[in-house]
Amino acid sequence: MSSTNKTTNYELSQYVGTDKPTYLGDYNSDMLKIDAQMKVNANGIASATSTANTASETANTAITNAGTAQTTAETAQANATNAGNTATSALNKANANETEITGIKSFLTLNDIEEFLPNDMTINNNSFTITGTGSNARITVATNSDGSLGKIYGSLIGTASPTEPVSVSIMTKLRPSSDFTINPMGVIRKTDNNQILGIFTVEVKTTGEVIFKAGGVGGYPIQMIALPFVIFVSDFGDIQ
Repeated sequence: MSSTNKTTNYELSQYVGTDKPTYLGDYNSDMLKIDAQMKVNANGIASATSTANTASETANTAITNAGTAQTTAETAQANATNAGNTATSALNKANANETEITGIKSFLTLNDIEEFLPNDMTINNNSFTITGTGSNARITVATNSDGSLGKIYGSLIGTASPTEPVSVSIMTKLRPSSDFTINPMGVIRKTDNNQILGIFTVEVKTTGEVIFKAGGVGGYPIQMIALPFVIFVSDFGDIQ
């Protein structure tokens, strides 16, 4: 006969004194229940192990990815820092270049203009009589902001003395560190036939006096043309 009692969870046989167990009935039935449940447990353990392994691999992958992400972030931060340093260096160079360019522009800009008409000129020794008007009786002196670079240009039409070398003076803002002479400064032509008679020189004094000089003109009506080339007023060791 079957067992009187059964276990709570799997209903396995539990006998009392009057029971007569049977191998084909109770025993085999209990073994099947035990085997089935052990298989279920084994499958559960295998599934749990697989899930745990997968979770472990996922965690390891996440850790690896986190490490890679951190390395990437640190590299990005280093690159950003380098880029910032490069940008700062470039900005400093750009500012320095801009300052230098501004200085060059200031040096090359001749914006201090002086114009001299006949009443502003001194004719030395009655050597020249100005007869021109307008642009033919005007000398212009242009300098940069610090007076180191300039131009002296213009035209004077008049009659030279038969005996005295031409000498015409103007007082300018030029202040060279030493006297110097520009030779030639321009050309002299006869106004009646455009014949070129020669050249004339200009002396620049430390006082600011500029003297136009020409000799051997011989009383002709002439035009003195001062060519508008740039001169270095400051002495860089090249003024003789």
